[in-house]
Amino acid sequence: MKWEGAFRVPGAPAEVVLEFADARRMAAHFPGAEVEEVAEDGSLVGRLTVAFGPKRLVFRGKALCEADVAGLHGRITGQGASDMRAARFKVELHWRLRDDPSAGEPTTIVTLTSAATLQGVLADFARTGGPIVAAALTEEFAKRLERDLRERRDGRTPDHSAPAEALSAGRVAGTLARHAARQTGQSIARLFQPRRKN
Repeated sequence: MKWEGAFRVPGAPAEVVLEFADARRMAAHFPGAEVEEVAEDGSLVGRLTVAFGPKRLVFRGKALCEADVAGLHGRITGQGASDMRAARFKVELHWRLRDDPSAGEPTTIVTLTSAATLQGVLADFARTGGPIVAAALTEEFAKRLERDLRERRDGRTPDHSAPAEALSAGRVAGTLARHAARQTGQSIARLFQPRRKN
């Protein structure tokens, strides 16, 4: 499964890249992620929880964050497994930062490109709801990143004492509704487009 997305956050790229270069900060922005220890190779060992109503799917695994601070880009590689129906995943996420010259204040455009291999019960899910969940995760990640950037700018230290709240089915449904609305709007717009004459 492949997915691409982009969003904007406050702050210049040179400021925002410090968040991406800190593996623990990145984990704090990611819904449902909890770091339990740091391995000798620098990778983060922990778990990722996704909530579907009263049911929760918990993955245990590790992730490695690499950052080229000067180049304003990097990647995150990770893998995890759950006891539920042999659910396993491997993911590689590339990120890149650039300045938004159209903004009235320092603003960074974050571009994400990811490729994931899903096995077990996740394989069927990837073909149907995978892109929607990826979009929901990105929305939550962007909100938490923006919150922390604003707090640091105001001289406050973000509170990461508790694990990041897991992504819920309600938030996925909200993303699905927005996605469906955009698709419907695009379809309606196409109906009213003048036809080209041959």
